Amino acid sequence: MPTCQNCGNRWSLKDTFKAAFKFNGNTGQKCAHCGETQYVSKKSRNQTGILAIIAFLAVVLIRPLLNQDVSTSLLLAMPIVGVLVIAIIYLIKLSNTPETVR
Repeated sequence: MPTCQNCGNRWSLKDTFKAAFKFNGNTGQKCAHCGETQYVSKKSRNQTGILAIIAFLAVVLIRPLLNQDVSTSLLLAMPIVGVLVIAIIYLIKLSNTPETVR
């Protein structure tokens, strides 16, 4: 779990989940402990984005290789998405300032 860069307290799973899946990285989220706004770091957003692309490609590319139908592919995708969500939550690092992704 990420820690607040201002007060050093560890964020809860709920707060981390909300911060990880915001689509606009520049909005930030207030720390439940100190009230300062924290942002997901640029490096974390890049890492989680690459991880999501790899997971998507794995699901898409495995389907023709194993000659699966769509329902089997969806069943295969569910644990991959679960692992992806857990990995994203643990890869999140916080920053005191918004960082643009470029």
